Parts: sequence; structure tokens; C-alpha cells
Amino acid sequence: MRRPVITVLNFDLPAHDLSRRPQLPPDVLTIRHVLRMPEDPELARVLHNHLLDSDSIERRVLVPVSPGSAPMPSPGVCFWDDGDSEQQTF
Repeated sequence: MRRPVITVLNFDLPAHDLSRRPQLPPDVLTIRHVLRMPEDPELARVLHNHLLDSDSIERRVLVPVSPGSAPMPSPGVCFWDDGDSEQQTF
């Protein structure tokens, strides 16, 4: 049996203010868009803060991969074409 991973979190912190962070375009599907949080608002806030800090769920883009597709860029780097034929990096 594998040992559990114990995470100690501060339940007194307010929800992170994402308006201060660079934002991906709204049509880019991220883990944050599809993640369902617990119904308990306090637990949802704490878990959401933790996942933003530890896994950058607001920047992890979900992209379908099909056989024969090009290799993906390095983890944590997102490239997309914003219509100006220029690649954007976050």
C-alpha cells in the first residue's frame, strides 16, 4: 500500500483574485473550466486556492490528441494562434 500524501492548508485565506493574473482567452478550455468543486463553499474555496497554487489549473489547457498529431510543447507552456499569426506564451 502506498503512503498517503498529507497536505496542510490554511482555511483562513480568502479566495485568490484571478483578475490580477494574466488570463487565457475565454475560448481556451482549461482544467479550471471543467473541474467541479465540492458544494461546501469553504472547502471549495480552500481546494480551489490550493489547485491554483500547486497545479496552475487556470493555465493548464486541455487539448485532444489524435494519432499522428504533432508532439505537445513542454508542460506548463501554452501556445495558440490569436488570429494575428503570432504565437502567445503563458
